[in-house]
Amino acid sequence: MVVSYATACTYTIARAVEALFEELIRTGTTAGFEDRMMRFDEFNRLVGLEGILEKEAAYIKDHP
Repeated sequence: MVVSYATACTYTIARAVEALFEELIRTGTTAGFEDRMMRFDEFNRLVGLEGILEKEAAYIKDHP
């Protein structure tokens, strides 16, 4: 069973963005925030980028 908590996710994201902006205002960089950020490869895996690129390539091949 999958349950979606959209509002809870939105509030969590908002808190994280607020903390990131506070870090930027305080230090001018995100360097001290990197331990709380998802890495590029992790994000690509999360959104399924490999599959998206495969579908894109197949579409381009079939629709020149």
